[in-house]
Amino acid sequence: MTKLPVAQIAADSLKFPIMNVRALIQRTGAALSILVIGIGAIIAITFFSVSGESSESELATAVFLGVPVIAVVFFIGQSMLANGALQVVLNHPLGKIWFSFGEREFRFLLFVPFSFGLLSAVGLVFAIAAALLTMATGGSSALSGDDAKPLWFVLAGVGGFLFFFYLIVRLLPLYGFIAIENRFAIVDAWNLSKGHFWRILGTVLLVGLAASLISGVINSAMPPTVFLSIMDIEGLPDVPGMPAEQPVAVQILQFLIFACVQTAVLVYSIFANFAAYGLIFKALREGTTPEAETPTKQLTA
Repeated sequence: MTKLPVAQIAADSLKFPIMNVRALIQRTGAALSILVIGIGAIIAITFFSVSGESSESELATAVFLGVPVIAVVFFIGQSMLANGALQVVLNHPLGKIWFSFGEREFRFLLFVPFSFGLLSAVGLVFAIAAALLTMATGGSSALSGDDAKPLWFVLAGVGGFLFFFYLIVRLLPLYGFIAIENRFAIVDAWNLSKGHFWRILGTVLLVGLAASLISGVINSAMPPTVFLSIMDIEGLPDVPGMPAEQPVAVQILQFLIFACVQTAVLVYSIFANFAAYGLIFKALREGTTPEAETPTKQLTA
């Protein structure tokens, strides 16, 4: 069995968004736009809720009607982003188009209810096991009342979460099967990751931690006044170290800088993680050390 090259995949994943920014934006620009609209709507609802200009009933109605729509828009954009980014990472011919929503995107969309269903099933099995063990060790009175013994349920909660996490890591190659072969190949993904759990987990964690570290360094380099101006909201107490009142134009400029930097950092982290998923899939399928592709050259040829 070929060992998964954790360090090399992590390094290639972190470099990929920078080296192929044009190809990624060209392929996923529409999906990013949809996500920005969804996130913008969430921000609008948040400011609407703290403005104090609406009644509780109006706010409840807005949230009740708006949140499901925002969720649908967000998950559609996310499925398009996942498919497009992975096709660029894996150098698939469909990675050259700028917009698509078809069977592949729909299967990525199905991954959301599939994950929730899997979590519910695991939770139910572990809860039943905890109830049976509690009754076996303490009788039916141990399930409730003053004699209740929650130990088995606590252990079941922790064990269920860890088992669900194990299943998600083992099914990570499913991303590649959907993007490349247009198949929700659960069995194939499970077989492909057999014997590679710890290396897949290590690769994903290493990329995630490195991306977070890069984000932290970039954020720490921003002037403190940018953050303080964002926190200068009417009705909130003064923040220690708050600068003097800034002109509206300056506050808007600072907010735009802050928003652009945060968006760029977030998009980089997303692309780095998708690059890791794609390169892990490639390494497992080919049994070879993956090299970062450069589809940008093909797009400009």
